[in-house]
Amino acid sequence: AVPGIDGPWHGAIFLAQGMQLSMEVRFTLKDGVLSGVIDIPEQGAKALTLAAVRYEHPSVHFELPAGIGRAKFDGQRDGDKIEGDFAQGAVKCKFTLQRGPLQPAAAAAPLPGVHTEVRIATDGYELAGTLSLPEGKGPFPALIMVTGSGAQTRDENVAGFALFRHLAEHLIAQGIAVLRYDDRGVGASTGNFSNGSTINNAQDAEACFLFLCKQPGIDPARCGILGHSEGGMVAPLVATRVDAVAFMVLLAPSCVKGDALLHRQGELLLRAAGGTEAAVAAKHKLQDAIFHWMRTGEGDDELKTLLDEEAVATYAQMPADSRGDEAEFKANYQRQAKATFDNLWMRFFINYDPADVLRAVRCPTLALFGARDLQVPPSQSKPAIEAAFADRPALLQAVTMPQANHLFQKAFTGGVQEYSMLAKTSVAGLREKISAFVLALPAKR
Repeated sequence: AVPGIDGPWHGAIFLAQGMQLSMEVRFTLKDGVLSGVIDIPEQGAKALTLAAVRYEHPSVHFELPAGIGRAKFDGQRDGDKIEGDFAQGAVKCKFTLQRGPLQPAAAAAPLPGVHTEVRIATDGYELAGTLSLPEGKGPFPALIMVTGSGAQTRDENVAGFALFRHLAEHLIAQGIAVLRYDDRGVGASTGNFSNGSTINNAQDAEACFLFLCKQPGIDPARCGILGHSEGGMVAPLVATRVDAVAFMVLLAPSCVKGDALLHRQGELLLRAAGGTEAAVAAKHKLQDAIFHWMRTGEGDDELKTLLDEEAVATYAQMPADSRGDEAEFKANYQRQAKATFDNLWMRFFINYDPADVLRAVRCPTLALFGARDLQVPPSQSKPAIEAAFADRPALLQAVTMPQANHLFQKAFTGGVQEYSMLAKTSVAGLREKISAFVLALPAKR
């Protein structure tokens, strides 16, 4: 008799350069029908429903209709092992499964240093964070970490990579104190994240910076700000308001007006996902209509038409068995699309030009960009920050890190679909460059 495959199987998808995604697949046979679900821990995916599940010994086939395109698994079973080919979009590689459940990943090693949970009072709410001091006797140089756009916790965990925790591990070991905090209304912080803009985020960062400067063991003359992505826009806003800011470390900071960034970002991300020139042109047209509507309230009919056209194109690319009703899909698409741009944060962002504030910065600044960053392309923002510091070039170090994406992982294309598939570490030299910059700075007296 041919053995069944129902039950749990664990294994991995083997990507380029030795990287892999672990997974657990659970097959169920009921009334003669085979179905399954899949967990991919690195992508935060749990119990995703599989499609087209087939087993005709020794061939095993199943598909995942999600992400950047339908993922297909074609394997051959040999006893308690399944091996075969994985394909999703342009990605083609091998996978293996073995009978039995996936074992939980080992817990992350504790950070070095001495850690204190803190609460920072601000305008009607409290920000929760972790203050980490190095071992030994201070006072220590110190920095706060300001997260990128969206609701983030203190570790800034994006696609399974906790960038801020990763950076803190190194900085604390090198003798630099670190304050990480949950965004307003996120994690253990109170307040409401959804009703704020970059200006509100800067007010929160300022409160955290002033708190840090007053803590025992901290050298208030060597306190600075590290900001990633939108945090790289927040840091200069604080530095131009608070003279005590001794330095800034800006990781992938947007240094151009928001609408210009979104135009370039949208184009690069679309091309990385295989978009045609026609698709890029349609994206630009839609973005222009969105910006016009946001600024003037005019053009609602044109915007609705363009969003419908994008919805129809998206619907056509979906697997037939996951489309649902087209009219309902279009209505939901309109509603969800408007929610992404009809808000206070986006209305501020598209009109804000960070260069205006950068020209007023008077503290040493390290600006690091990723050569393969498609969200904040260095070709656009690096010249902008260099121009903003043109009258005081000695204050700025602007460096592009080879092969780095927006999260400063070693990347292949820089597309966001890669983030969860890459090693959960930063490109070589990133952490060392930051710590060397901070430790070399004289105290601001």
